[in-house]
Amino acid sequence: MKNGVEILAKMFKDRENATSDFVVFGKIIELPNLKIQFTSKIILTKDHIKSLIDLYKQDIDGRYVYKGREVAMIPYRGNNRYLVLGVTENG
Repeated sequence: MKNGVEILAKMFKDRENATSDFVVFGKIIELPNLKIQFTSKIILTKDHIKSLIDLYKQDIDGRYVYKGREVAMIPYRGNNRYLVLGVTENG
């Protein structure tokens, strides 16, 4: 049987390692070398990203359609990686 201190320590550890199920936003600042500005100090690269859309989509002139646009993402794998859900309408 665990004592109260062990239970409390486990609760703090579980809270610290909890995964997030909320949407976060970032801005695509560079393509084709994918970089998404997540916060003022955090830049995500292709190693951190999986996407439901083609982030490398180009128009007929070869320009990247989503460069400079805001994307909606959800964190997974303990907040070390992000799944891009899509591009925001007004971003």
